[in-house]
Amino acid sequence: MNENEHVITNQARRFATTRYPFAPFIVHFKEDIRDKLVVEHLVKYAKEQCNNFDLRVLGYRRTQTNNTVDEYDVLVFVENTQSFAFLREVGNWPAQLVGKEYSRKMLSIPPQLSGVIQNVAFNVDWDEFVQDLKRQYPQIVNVIRLKNRNLKDLKLVKVEFNSDTIRNEFLEGKYVYVHFMRYPVVEYMALAQVLICSRCMHIGHFQKNCPPKDEVTCKICGAICADLKKHDCHGIAKCIRCGGDHKSSDTKCPKVKDYRAALTRTLLSTRNQVQANQPVKNNPAFTISNFPRLDHLSSANTLTANDNHVDAIGMFEKLRETMIEEGKKTRESFDQLKEEMSQRYNAYEQELSNLKSKVAMLDNQLAQHDLVQQETMILITSIIQVIKSGMKTKGEDIEAFSCMMDELISKYHINSRDLKFCNAKS
Repeated sequence: MNENEHVITNQARRFATTRYPFAPFIVHFKEDIRDKLVVEHLVKYAKEQCNNFDLRVLGYRRTQTNNTVDEYDVLVFVENTQSFAFLREVGNWPAQLVGKEYSRKMLSIPPQLSGVIQNVAFNVDWDEFVQDLKRQYPQIVNVIRLKNRNLKDLKLVKVEFNSDTIRNEFLEGKYVYVHFMRYPVVEYMALAQVLICSRCMHIGHFQKNCPPKDEVTCKICGAICADLKKHDCHGIAKCIRCGGDHKSSDTKCPKVKDYRAALTRTLLSTRNQVQANQPVKNNPAFTISNFPRLDHLSSANTLTANDNHVDAIGMFEKLRETMIEEGKKTRESFDQLKEEMSQRYNAYEQELSNLKSKVAMLDNQLAQHDLVQQETMILITSIIQVIKSGMKTKGEDIEAFSCMMDELISKYHINSRDLKFCNAKS
């Protein structure tokens, strides 16, 4: 292992900061084509047919595909996020380029059009979370929960946009509100590219600066030889840095990952110093704004308590007004219900009072009826007894009269107690 591999060299810094900031758009043709004409047609079409859009192309080149000698790819490297977002939309491409049919490869959303939402709980309703986000930002393309090396979920959610303007507004807000919960928002950090020498497979220098001029290392087995064309590789992968069962050029090597982390910290420190002192303005292609930030722990993401208060006051004011309005509607509904219940109660009370009066009146009438009936029975019984006594005194046959009186007593339910009462009075 090269003992200088932990040193962050100037060549490694230059390699990481002077690469094209975006992956190239690959335009495929089934016949020979001049790449310059293709780029000129694209730029002209954007200006004339797409509202005078200024398509900024940083570089381009033509490559021949491996499938056939008659097919070519034109790689178009754009300069800024606006141009990348523009070309990613299918509707911004002409039907033909330079009068020829073509196809293009759809690129994934780059870090420059992405953001990260922090502290998103694992038990959040994911569908509702995504739906609320897209309702606020219709330009969102994808919402992805990030994972760690072990493929376990993190409390970080990556948000990809198709518009650099909306993405910038998303980040400038510093927070996003989903279901009345506030989440911090930061930029999505791309990993720095690590320079690996294609001659010796060590880190931190270009091939032309490689010390062993007469030797070359096989990237598969790690053997050192004078000529790779004459090297008989056994095909078993072994890394020259960590001894792992992977190629020496594999960027997933633990040593490469450690170097990338150190390089990222170095670039971030340099970038912050440049931004504080004198930003680079000479070459627009290599300005810091065209590259994704490399460390989410940057002090630039640290907010003061006053900033938090200012950012939150609008949302809390809106929430307060909503709660006041909802409370007012609730009170009005409650008062209306209370009034209806009161009216119903008074009606029931009045009806109950009327029923009580009617029952009392019926009770009084019944008592009077019973008294009249009782007095009538006593009078009838007394008359019967008087008649019977008179007939008995005259020696008349009262048997038929007694039968008639018994029928009368039975018919009108005259109580024998009343008869005894009458006899006692007579």
